[in-house]
Amino acid sequence: MSEQVVHSEVQPFSARAALPWLVSLGVYATVLILGQRLLNDPDSYSHIEVGRWIMAHGALPASDPFSFSMHGAPWITFEWLSEMVYAGVYALSGWPGVVVVAAAAIALAFGLLTFFLLRELSPTLTLLMVIAAVILSAPHMLARPHVLVLPVMVTWAAALVRCMDRGGAPPYWALPLLVLWANLHGSVVLALGLIGPAVLEALLREGRSGWSHVLLRWLPFAALALAASCLTPYGPEPLLMPLTTLGLGPALAWISEWRPQDFSRIGGFELLLLAGIFALSRGVTLLPSLRPTSPGRGPCSTIIPSAAI
Repeated sequence: MSEQVVHSEVQPFSARAALPWLVSLGVYATVLILGQRLLNDPDSYSHIEVGRWIMAHGALPASDPFSFSMHGAPWITFEWLSEMVYAGVYALSGWPGVVVVAAAAIALAFGLLTFFLLRELSPTLTLLMVIAAVILSAPHMLARPHVLVLPVMVTWAAALVRCMDRGGAPPYWALPLLVLWANLHGSVVLALGLIGPAVLEALLREGRSGWSHVLLRWLPFAALALAASCLTPYGPEPLLMPLTTLGLGPALAWISEWRPQDFSRIGGFELLLLAGIFALSRGVTLLPSLRPTSPGRGPCSTIIPSAAI
């Protein structure tokens, strides 16, 4: 009687496949450990309360129901969907649930960023880029609407970069992301702004003789992107939110994320900026690790997902 031994081939461990999961889990665990810091913003209270008001009344408020000085003045809550998410989670599990949801969105965003960057860069360079993005994003990791839109933001930017890499048609499949983005947070105008570099690269790649073809391919996409961004209860008004904020005058100085960069002190941004300048001065470039650079494609298209965060 003979014994038959079946040998199965052991698949080698792939750092490239595991890295997005490891980054996502690492960020999630870290943010949960520091979960109390996610609540270090008084706006979290107002967002939850507005969400509770919406669910209680089954409608969006036409004016701020909690304002004393501007009671009855026209007002739009362009982050209504995020506010309903936070309010629903708070009703189910209180502040721990709010922290868990915000941490999950942040972790998903960085996991996606890692996944998309690995298409272009080696695992080492990808990890460096993600660490830089984490450092830059750390002050903004709060239980507020903008963290819920981060995964959408990264996916949209990566879709445009993928299209730039291949020199193909615009990513029409990604247009529904703009509808979600526009109802989660008022920064959807940034999504439209990212179309510009994609069109510019397509024009540079094709040369002057192919400009008409490029414009015929991208203008319908840009028009549909604009239309998708307007699919909110308030129509196109959320797109004007940045202009409205810039028109606040002296009051704008009280909004920290809208202040100009302060170079009078050294922080994470300043250190990374100096490191980037030093790297460029030494001739360091970001080149794809899997395939050659397509004609006319610059290294900045690789960085767009990081810049999006």
